[in-house]
Amino acid sequence: MSSIMKVDNIQNAAGGDAVHITGHVVQVKRTSLGGNISTTSSTPVATGLQCIITPKYSTSLIKIELIGGRSYVAANQQLDVSLYKNGANINTTGTGRWESMYSNGTDHHHGGFSACWFETAGNTTARTYETYFDVGSGTGYFNNSPGGNNEYLVHLVATEIAQ
Repeated sequence: MSSIMKVDNIQNAAGGDAVHITGHVVQVKRTSLGGNISTTSSTPVATGLQCIITPKYSTSLIKIELIGGRSYVAANQQLDVSLYKNGANINTTGTGRWESMYSNGTDHHHGGFSACWFETAGNTTARTYETYFDVGSGTGYFNNSPGGNNEYLVHLVATEIAQ
C-alpha cells in the first residue's frame, strides 16, 4: 500500500516558514562568469566572480565551491587562485592558495576548477565570497575562452547546510 501526503505549507514549531533539519540544504546561491579573465599581476587581483549569501542560521555550515571554467598559464608559469570573504583572504594557512596550476615546459590549459571550502556561518550577516588570482609572470587566465565566445563558464556556489 502506498501513501500520499499533500500539504500547502510546512512550518517550524514557532510558526516560521523555515524547517531546520541537520544536514539539509537551507539555501544555495550561485554566480557565473564567462569570457576571458586575465592578469599579469604577481599579487592577487579580483576576478569579478562574487557570490553573496546571508545565512539563515548562525550554526549552519557554509560550503563554497569553485566549479568549471578553463584556466590557462604559459610554459613554466604558475597561476594561483585564492578565496576571499568580505575582501580578505579566507585561507590563512601557508600561502593562502585555494587552487594552483603550474605548467612545466609547455603552455597549460587546466580543464575546469574543482575547489571546495567549508566554514561555520558564525552569524546571520551577509557575506561576499570572491575569487582572486595571480600569476608568477607573463599573462595568466582565470578563465580562458578562445575567441571570447563564452563557451566556458566558471561558477562560484555558496550552499548553507543546517547543523
